[in-house]
Amino acid sequence: MDRRALLAIALSFVVLFGSNLLFQKMGWIPSASQKQQVSTPVPSAPSSPAGSGTAQLQAPAPIKGPAAAILGSRVAAAPDSTGGTNGTWFVPAGADTILTVDQPLYRARIRARGSRLLSVVLKDYEDGGSGRVTLAGDPAVALDLGDAQTPIDLGGVPYAWAESLDASGRVGKLTLTARDASGLLIEQSFRFNPADYRIGYSVSIAGLDPRLDLRHYRIALRSWPLVNERNHLEDLNNLGVTAKVGKDNRREMAAGLKKGPKPHDGAVSWLAIHSKYFLLGLVAENVQGIATSADLAPGTLPEAHDAVIGDVTLPLPAAGRVHQYMLYAGPLDYWHI
Repeated sequence: MDRRALLAIALSFVVLFGSNLLFQKMGWIPSASQKQQVSTPVPSAPSSPAGSGTAQLQAPAPIKGPAAAILGSRVAAAPDSTGGTNGTWFVPAGADTILTVDQPLYRARIRARGSRLLSVVLKDYEDGGSGRVTLAGDPAVALDLGDAQTPIDLGGVPYAWAESLDASGRVGKLTLTARDASGLLIEQSFRFNPADYRIGYSVSIAGLDPRLDLRHYRIALRSWPLVNERNHLEDLNNLGVTAKVGKDNRREMAAGLKKGPKPHDGAVSWLAIHSKYFLLGLVAENVQGIATSADLAPGTLPEAHDAVIGDVTLPLPAAGRVHQYMLYAGPLDYWHI
């Protein structure tokens, strides 16, 4: 091999290897150490232990309005039947009593806790199984605070109760009272007429904490199991909720509630749940509701649509005022309401 061939080979090696060193010096390509740094993942910093100054703060769960924030903890407290307190609700002895009021036409059952009207048995009417017709919504009638946007369930609130007897020795009046340590007082009274399916009903609410920003309460009616007729389908087709809103009767049948609730705003005079032959109604006597809604009862499948619930939203009673109503639980007769 001559000298020129050896020189050409040497220059080739210089071009191949020397150019890499030159390009690294100029920063055009990364060096070996830089490649190692890029390809090596940086370990994440260990999470800070709970309670340390660098721990990440978790946002608290949203609160459903100021009313739920203040009053919700009181209602949700564990039941206490010792005569002490339940959260800040005073608990009288016998707060879990189921009260039975026996009248010639019907037998009503009322649970003291929550002041819930559970059922009304109609003595003069037989159901499809040779028993007595029972309008039992568990509860059939319930009062709670708030409106559709800020509902506050009072089902766990303990009520004291007192009975008054009429001249025949039957219970003529039942008064249920719930007291809160903040000064809140809720009183519900039922007045019974031995010769009528109508039941007088009154509500007073006083001493409400102004921080709650509550302006309304609600009364809900719920339908009963459709076992009172031998023809279940016929009873189902007549199941619905009707309310008097302004000058119009707003009737919502159960089949039409499968797609969702039907709310109506306006002056509400009365509300009723009805099947083919029986009716549970609420008539306002010295107050008007501001809104009403009809829906399938909680837990009811749209395919079955065999239980409905209707409610009316009302303004809180003014100081010293009692709201008067008439409840009706009996055979279907709109003349009574």
